[in-house]
Amino acid sequence: MNSARCTKFFLLLAGAVVAAGSATAGTPLQAPERAPSPPSAPAQEGGQEPQGSQEPERFELATRESVGQDGRSVRVGDTRVILNSIFEFSDTANDLFIWGWIPTISGDISDNAFLGGQQINISADAEIGGDLFVFAQTARIDGHIGGDMYAFVGDMTVSETASIDGAIYGSSAALTINGEVGGPLHYAGGVVVINGTVRGDVRLECGELELGPNALIEGELRYESAREASIDPAQVIGGIRYFVPQDDEEDEGSTAATAGTWLSIWRFLWEGLWLVSSFLVGSIALAVGGEVARRPAKSLAQQPALGLGFGFVVAVVFPAAAILAVLLIVTMPLGLIGLAVYLAAAYLGRLIAAQTLGDWLLRKVRGGKEGSPYGALALGLVFFFVLMRIPYVGFLVWLAAVVAGLGGIFLALRTTDRQDAGSPGATVVPAG
Repeated sequence: MNSARCTKFFLLLAGAVVAAGSATAGTPLQAPERAPSPPSAPAQEGGQEPQGSQEPERFELATRESVGQDGRSVRVGDTRVILNSIFEFSDTANDLFIWGWIPTISGDISDNAFLGGQQINISADAEIGGDLFVFAQTARIDGHIGGDMYAFVGDMTVSETASIDGAIYGSSAALTINGEVGGPLHYAGGVVVINGTVRGDVRLECGELELGPNALIEGELRYESAREASIDPAQVIGGIRYFVPQDDEEDEGSTAATAGTWLSIWRFLWEGLWLVSSFLVGSIALAVGGEVARRPAKSLAQQPALGLGFGFVVAVVFPAAAILAVLLIVTMPLGLIGLAVYLAAAYLGRLIAAQTLGDWLLRKVRGGKEGSPYGALALGLVFFFVLMRIPYVGFLVWLAAVVAGLGGIFLALRTTDRQDAGSPGATVVPAG
């Protein structure tokens, strides 16, 4: 995946996290028994537009007041978000973000679609005009995708009725292509079966590759696998290049290659779970705490150097004092409480650092204007997600985020104490 596509992917991922968090962090909703409403924008009772649609650039939590009469959809900014577990949806003029159980997509989606769930189904009559992003256990594509497809799925199937105008990028345990792909195919998977047409180059890292009787690759086929596939050269117009993994030149190394593929997949899923759960925790804290919850990030943004200094002192002194209290036996309960408080503060510290970074980035993009705290939190978490995947650098980024966040908490508490001391109701005792 080139840098432009990476940037586009992670920016859309930030929006998807906001959409997913907005759909889950609001008031619990009960799905009605009737089918979903038509694809027009959802409206509140009384004919009023949902609250989020009035400000397209603003991210906000989904609440009962912003849910349409169908009880299933909510508009967050310019995005339509679908709630509940099992549903069918069709026709929207904007980006579509779905986080559900077994979503089925049909009709016209004129822009990008970001889908997450257990089982994703794209019907044969579906027309997605932009890119498709899929996170699921299983996914089946029967319709038409006008852009590229990014798939991170356990079992991915592109059926014989499906057509994808752009490229396919992603990773899965199993990939089956029976339809047509208009661009290149860059994929990592356990078992890859191609029995359709790929008009671009194919780059694969897989445990096993199979080309069916209807397979045709118009570009070059490059694949790295522990086992060389039996391929008819007439099926690959651009030529075939086979590479043996460096650590798996012998047959017994194929098991290690397969294990490595699964490890990479599970690592990505685990880090994705961290990303979503961190956003949900941070969103709940912002919604419940209000201005108080936003104060540490604002304090850190105003005094970053001072915040890092205080954060370093807190990160070193506080756990050392708590451990000492545990070792003294008598003060062990106090020490255990101190360690628990420190771990909770360190976790929240990363969220504070992410919100500070995201707010700074939003201000750069919006010409100095303050953005939504939820959008800032999502954007900052996505950037941390990317940076922490870099070897060696990732740990330093994580450590710096914790230290900066602890410093933001300390600065906020320090500011609060000063304000309380200077309030009209405070009693000042003169010296002497």
